[in-house]
Amino acid sequence: MKKILGLAVAALLVMGLVGGGTWAYFSDTESSTGNVLTAGTLDLTTGGTSLPFSISDVVPDTAETLAANVSLTNGIGNITGDLSIVISNLLNPENTASAVELANGDTADNGNTDGELGSKVEIAIYLDPSDDGFASAEDYYLPADGSAAVAWSSGTTVPEAAWDPINTFGATGDWSAVDTGVSLAATDVTQFKILYRWVDSADATDNIAQSDSASFDLTFTLMQQ
Repeated sequence: MKKILGLAVAALLVMGLVGGGTWAYFSDTESSTGNVLTAGTLDLTTGGTSLPFSISDVVPDTAETLAANVSLTNGIGNITGDLSIVISNLLNPENTASAVELANGDTADNGNTDGELGSKVEIAIYLDPSDDGFASAEDYYLPADGSAAVAWSSGTTVPEAAWDPINTFGATGDWSAVDTGVSLAATDVTQFKILYRWVDSADATDNIAQSDSASFDLTFTLMQQ
């Protein structure tokens, strides 16, 4: 009888091993509810000197002068973006050739591309990412050929290499500084500045720009890194 009972117990143990998958293991469960993905934001805002700017009565032998000083801020944005700037729609209206202009070799076509002011007045465009004032070691100037921004390492004035005639910036239609060298995190600010000058040619050729004007559009874009 004991032998039969022992065999029965052994059989049950074997059955328990074979059918172990049906027995419960210890477990502990946690849950996470309300999981959300939210898109980041970029918020480029401008401040400071109003845009567009309009400057009248520009004459030869005009020294380096500030035309625009604009703060660019990634306002309520919460992601970092790279800043790019485009100059487009460059126009040089003749605004009716005066007698002095005609006497010095100008024409009377009076079109939007016939004026000469854009070839006489030079501009320098630069950014102050440290927002520390005027032309410091951390600043960048933007070449007229639309290539990458160039940083200068010393000095408190805009480098001579930064200056080019207005027309040069629109020589290929649109001027685009894709890489300004500036990125803006949330609440970051950089200063965008345009200076202009008219270097006196010391002869009568400047007379052909009398009454002419030059204009262009600016587009600022903040692109997610």
